[in-house]
Amino acid sequence: MMTDLPEQHVAIILAAGYSRRFGADKRFVGEPPLLLQTLATVKCHFDTVYLVHRHEDAKLIELIDDKAIQLIAAPAVDIGLGSSLAAAMSRITQQSAVAWVWVFLADMPDIRGQSIISLKQAVLPEHIIRPTYRAQHGHPVGFSKPYFQQLIKLCGDSGAAHIIKANSAQLITVEVDDKGTITDYDRPEQLSQKSK
Repeated sequence: MMTDLPEQHVAIILAAGYSRRFGADKRFVGEPPLLLQTLATVKCHFDTVYLVHRHEDAKLIELIDDKAIQLIAAPAVDIGLGSSLAAAMSRITQQSAVAWVWVFLADMPDIRGQSIISLKQAVLPEHIIRPTYRAQHGHPVGFSKPYFQQLIKLCGDSGAAHIIKANSAQLITVEVDDKGTITDYDRPEQLSQKSK
């Protein structure tokens, strides 16, 4: 586990979506389940991980048998990337020591650890950081403290793209040789191909 930046950098994993394109709850598909694959990677690089789940999510809560993972319920209504991220930020902003938040998506288990290390090494105060792979923007996206209040105001399914666009002068992009930073699993056949 990385300890060079204790309690300064925290991870948020957004896992409240309903997998409509997938046709089943993809968080629990695979062996180990897709969500646990993502968690395993993230936990290696962050001492504190926040996992945003659905408002009523008994199966996920039972699956996460790890006291180091802080579970946050997304709102019962107005659910989406924006409202999920805002729910996490409401909790995080109560802790003054946090300087950076890194936003991961639950269905992106293939991000390499070296990519996370490279992103964290590129931090500058008052900036936003995101990886690119062959000119495509990926995850995780890192936000420094000056952007926390903007993140807490997000709602619905509108993510943080407009915050990034409005602050493009403060955006640092890190080119990584890691297709995992742009690969999410939206269809069952993608997971079938992954397992081959």
